[in-house]
Amino acid sequence: MPRRWRVLLVLALLGLGRASASQAQPAEDPGATPNTSPSVEVAGNRSEDNPSRSEDAGSENLEVEEAAKVATLVFTTDAPCSLTVGGVSKGFLEPDQPLEVEVESLVIQVSATATDVRFALWSEDLQLTLDEIRVIAIPMLEAIEAQRKKERREQTFRDLDRSLMWVRRDNARDISWARAGGYCEDLTLGGFDNWQLPSLAELETLEAMWSIRALKVADQVQLTACCLWSTTEGPEGGVFNLDFRFRRGFEVNRKLSFGLRALCRRNMPAEELAEAQLAADPKERKRRLKEKRRRMDEKKRRRASKISQPKASPEGSPEVSDNQP
Repeated sequence: MPRRWRVLLVLALLGLGRASASQAQPAEDPGATPNTSPSVEVAGNRSEDNPSRSEDAGSENLEVEEAAKVATLVFTTDAPCSLTVGGVSKGFLEPDQPLEVEVESLVIQVSATATDVRFALWSEDLQLTLDEIRVIAIPMLEAIEAQRKKERREQTFRDLDRSLMWVRRDNARDISWARAGGYCEDLTLGGFDNWQLPSLAELETLEAMWSIRALKVADQVQLTACCLWSTTEGPEGGVFNLDFRFRRGFEVNRKLSFGLRALCRRNMPAEELAEAQLAADPKERKRRLKEKRRRMDEKKRRRASKISQPKASPEGSPEVSDNQP
């Protein structure tokens, strides 16, 4: 057989083999739905391998729902103050002008600072329930009076024999006689604004007769210089100051300021003096201390009873523990 025919015969046999192989495979139905079971199985395996995804999605939905539920606080006050809720300033609060604030936390701190008295502060930690509406009356007048008592106790002292109240510290800087008088007139301390410069005779009552310190001054007084201005004028047109190094008054030019300070005092009215004398009595002090302890104990009992009360359920009925039948 010629070579050409042999080549043609081999090619024909190869074509018949391919045709028979293609007929052996099943034909695809063009209308059939494609098989997507592997992809579904993979998706199912992924969800089974990562169960935390569904839990995270559920917790996020719960957080969104809880954030949408807020409590409402209605604030009132008996004195002007600035209000802070949860560390965020809510502006100024005036008497007879309630302020409504919505919060999104069940535990929150609220505080108020008096606008007219420095360092007069009220604060309280609140525990709320969802959708609660609570009215809070801020006792700012009580906080102001407490701050004034603290100032009187720490920054002033009284001379009951002479009906005087003194400031413990001087003005801490050089000052002329005219400015010293203005300093005392502008001073507001302990709730009082009727301070004045003392006379030379009144300053002499502050002398310490026996003292090893350089400045012979009473222990209640804290001076930053040797000399204090007085209101006593001298015969030569000057003004006396008292030098506590020598326990002696010197007349100087009223325009001088170097080494001179202002220490203020005020006269105590009769009612205030009587109250101070009564408070200084040992029996009265003991009675007041006992009354103060009684009020503190009563306040602790009220706070403990408030904490021990069962919390109300959202429907308004008290919660029942699982151990009860």
